[in-house]
Amino acid sequence: MTGVARDFGQCADVAAVLRQHRRIREKLWRISHRYYKFIVSCLLLVTASQFSALLAATRPHVQVNIATSGELMVSTAITPHPNKT
Repeated sequence: MTGVARDFGQCADVAAVLRQHRRIREKLWRISHRYYKFIVSCLLLVTASQFSALLAATRPHVQVNIATSGELMVSTAITPHPNKT
């Protein structure tokens, strides 16, 4: 942030400041949209994998008991160990 303040502080020309502002704004727009695409793709991937695990664990004509329903629990509730940070 100090670099941006230094760049704006050296420019006395309003047009130069506005060009710099526009350049920074375009870069931030590109970065934010790339991050947005990444988040949406992760959301879709996780949703699809969870849905496929649900379908695999609850398929028809399968005997459901504690041992077989554990597949669904393991695929959805994988959490880190509480003592690890």
